[in-house]
Amino acid sequence: MERVTLDPKIKDAHVVMMPFVPGYVAAKGPTNESCQFCHKGVDFRDHSTAGIRNEVNPETCALCHGPSGPGKKFYVQ
Repeated sequence: MERVTLDPKIKDAHVVMMPFVPGYVAAKGPTNESCQFCHKGVDFRDHSTAGIRNEVNPETCALCHGPSGPGKKFYVQ
């Protein structure tokens, strides 16, 4: 939650989106379960996070950022 981007005007996706993850509690912070909302294919308990960057399915983003979601439209199809 402390990651930054190369452009200080753009916040890291984790910082921006984590508060909207179902079940996320700010006082508790990120948990394996909250991270797995987006990173479904990663088994955090067995430390298989080597491919975590490749594990976010755009369909997860489209729940909010697709044609019928409440967020800014990024994924139109």
